[in-house]
Amino acid sequence: MKTQTFLKLDVDDFLSTPSNEWDRQIAFTPKEVSQMLSVPLSTVYALCYNGRLKAFKIGAHWRIHRKGLYEFLKHSIDTNIIL
Repeated sequence: MKTQTFLKLDVDDFLSTPSNEWDRQIAFTPKEVSQMLSVPLSTVYALCYNGRLKAFKIGAHWRIHRKGLYEFLKHSIDTNIIL
C-alpha cells in the first residue's frame, strides 16, 4: 500500500509567511515552535527530549532546525490522517 503525502510544501518554502517573520531563520527556539504550532512550550521541550523533534543544544539552549520541524510535521500529518 502506497503512503500518500499530505504536506506537499518544499522544505525551502516551509514557514514562508506574508510578514517574512520566520523566512530566513534556519533554527527556531522552542518558544517560536510553540507559537507556530499553538501547543504548550512543555510539549515542544518533551518532543525535543524524547527525540521525536530533531533539535540540538547550544550551551543550555535548545534549537530546532527548520528541516527537523518540517520532517516532524510531515511525518505527523502523513501518519495521523485517516481516509
